[in-house]
Amino acid sequence: MDRARMVVAVMSLAALVVVFVFAMGSDRTSKPMPPNGDVLGMESGETLEEYQARAEESLAIAAADPSAAPAFSLITFTEPIPARDVERITAQLPRVNAVISEHSQLVVPLPEPTGAETRADVIRRAVGQERISAALAYAGGVELVAASESPQVLAVEVLPSDAAWGRFGVRPVAAR
Repeated sequence: MDRARMVVAVMSLAALVVVFVFAMGSDRTSKPMPPNGDVLGMESGETLEEYQARAEESLAIAAADPSAAPAFSLITFTEPIPARDVERITAQLPRVNAVISEHSQLVVPLPEPTGAETRADVIRRAVGQERISAALAYAGGVELVAASESPQVLAVEVLPSDAAWGRFGVRPVAAR
């Protein structure tokens, strides 16, 4: 009788170990989950002109209701620009969350400037002297329209206001 219980216990433990090992190799438990849904930037196979039209439409929707909640946006520049120009273009925006540098094309998160520090200082500290090809900002539609009027801005694409930082993807925009 005790021997039968011992065999059942060992078999149960072996089955539990097999399930545990199998779960460790599952993509659901061993890899970070990709963003669900919202993505900023060009879609696969999309031309620059198609992207600009789609971005313009998203900006128009965001600006249609001045009382609407702020939203995250991708501000893409016509060509990579220095940090001081990014600061000038985004001066009226309440928050610039990140920039995309010219060479690495990585999203580099930014803190807000403090004390005598400027937004350009924060950008330079984050990416050095690299030029900036795009910025990720959190602002209202009217403020984003003002930023889009700079001749250095290629496109401003706006996500829905319920998008959360860290829960959306960013694809590069091929600016010519």
